[in-house]
Order: sequence, then structure tokens, then C-alpha cells
Amino acid sequence: MNSKENNKKQILLILLNSDEPITISKISLQLKVSPKTVRNYLDEIEQTLHDLNVKLIKKPNVGIYLDVDKNKKSSLKSELNILVNDIYSSKHRQKYILKTLFKNRYTYTIQLFADDLYCSKNTILSDLVFVEKWLKNHNLHLVRKQNQGLWIEGNENVFRDAMMSFFCETSYDINQIDNSKTVELDYRLDNINYTKIKNFFPKLNFYVIQRIIQEAEEKLGYYFTDQAFVNLIVHIAIAIERIKFEKNISMEKDNFENIKENKEYVIAKWVVDQLSLDLKIKIPESEIAYICLHMLGSKIQQDIFVDDYTAIINSQDAIYLQVANEIIQLVSDILRIDLSDDKILLTGLVIHLRPTIIRLKNGLKLRNPLLDRIKSEYFSIFGAAWSCNSIFERNFNVSINEDEVGYISLHLASAIERINKKIKTVIIKL
Repeated sequence: MNSKENNKKQILLILLNSDEPITISKISLQLKVSPKTVRNYLDEIEQTLHDLNVKLIKKPNVGIYLDVDKNKKSSLKSELNILVNDIYSSKHRQKYILKTLFKNRYTYTIQLFADDLYCSKNTILSDLVFVEKWLKNHNLHLVRKQNQGLWIEGNENVFRDAMMSFFCETSYDINQIDNSKTVELDYRLDNINYTKIKNFFPKLNFYVIQRIIQEAEEKLGYYFTDQAFVNLIVHIAIAIERIKFEKNISMEKDNFENIKENKEYVIAKWVVDQLSLDLKIKIPESEIAYICLHMLGSKIQQDIFVDDYTAIINSQDAIYLQVANEIIQLVSDILRIDLSDDKILLTGLVIHLRPTIIRLKNGLKLRNPLLDRIKSEYFSIFGAAWSCNSIFERNFNVSINEDEVGYISLHLASAIERINKKIKTVIIKL
């Protein structure tokens, strides 16, 4: 929200909080703008109030006030307080600064931030402490240079991953969520993520990317899960934006050649060709590998039936079957529950492991939106799943993170729930 809109809301709030007429001079002193500016704002506010059936009364030598009943005034105050408090909160400022630095092609100054957020430069300097810490935690560096401004520096791969983290951490008040979801949107895209994408990439031709991913799924012969589908859209959107800023991804030659050997690379190339054609941009070859990597690391939807167990397991690399069995054995020992006969668990873990290892080896992070809930509701299972890190280190020379532990925990929790249901069934029969 720009300073003009913020000032207009402040004026409305001042009028709603005042039980007596207030002069334009007094309002101008509160907002630190000229009386002429206040009058200009009032002309625009008057039209808004007219639409709300509220009259703005102006009395020469007395002041201005709103002709509005008590109930109407209370509801308007409540709504405006939410908006204005959000604008003036440190959380909002910090989020605004990060988003601007991520998405602005050029440098940005402290004074510009102060003007945008209607606060002092000292306030911005305080907020930058949080911003610097956040960036450091994501292996990026905030550069400050006098007479030049602020900008973010770091490896492009890391930069994009941090943008994805920021996108995932961004939340919206229920009143800010766009509920005008159309039939053109994929069923896996809920209103919250739709709102976030629209706000994060306002100039993005979202429907083009969605359509291309849907067609890519047809060519791949499998479909991504809800979260993986959203993540792929956002990763591609970030890539397109960075390419337009002439910021391209880099990849080691050996890694690039390994990725090209996967069937997904052919589909990723088709995706890039379509994006280049529809969005009229030139996309480097390295971006094909980048998209292919995200496809390989995405979770996919797959129904598992009893007759499929053996076929699915036999189609996977032996190492994944071995590791899945090691995980089941270790967790069974820790929780003192025998999970070794659960074919659904074994098959699910075997399928889950391949994209997991690809993500971990390539530094890709699959955010788990249910992580806090999983840690709370399945505390013991989550702890047991964490212990499997030694298995990953021994077999793949990688360490698992909290998000991955959360996904493994869900597989284990489902297996334990199946055992509990069997026990209940036996008790009922007796």
C-alpha cells in the first residue's frame, strides 16, 4: 500500500475517532503533510464515503466531521484499525522490505523505504536488523552502500531458494484472501496460494504456466501432489522473473549431464520451449536442467493397490528398498511397534525416497505446510523419524531436514494408525 492510500485511511480513522469537528490544520499536523494535501485527500475520501452512505460535513471556522450512526462508525473503525495497524507493524515493514529487495531490479534506498512505509529512517534501520538476520540465515548478504542504496548479494541458486522460502512464509489475513477462484484454476491450487501468487507476481501470466505444467504432467504420465504443483508454478515464476533481470542459474557440468539422462529432461525442455514461445522470452539451457531437477524432486500422486506392491518395489532401485527396510526396522525398535509386515508403508517409503534423495543431494527444499502440526500431534513418531538421519548419511551421504522428517513421519503415522484399527477390530469381534 502506498503512502497516499495510507494517509487517506489515517484521515478516515481520525474522523471516526473524533466525537467533535476537527480542523484540517490539526489533521495536517498529525499526518505531517500540508493542509492542501489533506483537502485533496478529503475530496477523494468524500466519494468513498458517499458509496458507503456516510456524509462528510464541512463547517467553515468549525471543522469537519462524519454524519454516521454509532453502529456504522463502530464497524468502519474496526475494519480500518485492522488495515492501519498492519501497515504500521514491524512485521509488515520487514516483509515489505524483503519483498522489495527480492523483486526490485535495481538498488533501493532507506529513504525510499521510509517514504513508502510512512515512517522514519531510524525505524527502517531497526527493521533492517531483522532483514539482515533473515538473509544471513538463508546464506545471502544485504549490501548497504552510501549514495548507492541497498541490495541482496549471493549465489543465484541460493537467491531463488530464499525467494521460495519467503513466498512460503508469507501469510495473509482472511480478509485479504481472494475468493474469486475461477474454473480456469487447477483444483490443486487453493485460494490462499492463489492470492499469494497473484500478489507476489502481479505481472505474471499465471494461466500460461499452469496450462504448460498440466500438459507436461500428461506427457510424464504422472501427476504432482497439491503442494508440489504449487511449488513448481512458483519455481518457474521465480525463474522467469530472474531471467528477465538477466540473472541465470548455474550448474556444474557433471551434474548437468547427469540430469540430462533422465526422461524428465525431455519434458522440461518442452516446458521451456513452450514458455519461451508463449511468454516471448529467451530461456538459457541451464534453466531446462533447473526445471527438470524440480520435477525429479517433486512428490507425485500415486494410488497404491495390493496387486501393485511387488511390481512397484521391483521397478525401483535396490538401494531405496534397502533404505526403506532400514527405516522401518529402526523406527519399529524405537517405538516398539512391529511395522515390518506393512506393505503399504514399505511401498510408500520406496516411492518417496527417490525424489527425497534428489532434493537433498541438490539442495532443493520441499516445504512441508503441515510441519508444525505433525511435530505437535506425532511427537514420538517425529522423533523416531529424526533418528533415521544416520541411515541417510550412511547410504547417501546427505542429512535430512525437518520438512523431510515431517513427510516420513506421515508415512509412519499412517502405518501405526492401520495397526491401531486392526487392534480395535479384534476387540470388537471378541
